[in-house]
Amino acid sequence: MDRAQLIRELQDEYSRKRGRHRAEADRRLREAVARDPEIGRIRARASAIAVGAMRDMMRVDGEDKRRAIAEKMRRDGLENNRALREHLSALGLPGDWLDEKYDCEKCRDSGLTDEIPARFCECF
Repeated sequence: MDRAQLIRELQDEYSRKRGRHRAEADRRLREAVARDPEIGRIRARASAIAVGAMRDMMRVDGEDKRRAIAEKMRRDGLENNRALREHLSALGLPGDWLDEKYDCEKCRDSGLTDEIPARFCECF
């Protein structure tokens, strides 16, 4: 097996690993929503906050107006995250329950660092 093949196989392994972690996070979300449906609404609201802010930014002129929209999005997002943590806590779940978990936090199971230029992570 040459180096290129080995790298491809390792990248495939990392891809499978990320898929497993995504599936585990999805399972935890389904479990949390089954126990408290408001969690699903809060998660949906997070996307709506971001999309709405982007839409509003495209409709206005001026850096100050865009900055105000971004600040409102940040505040709304923080409030939404606080509500999510409260609901998770009420179920006895940790605040990061819905987050994807990684075997390597440094590369988030991608095998590559965030450096420019990207380098293989030490776990690779």
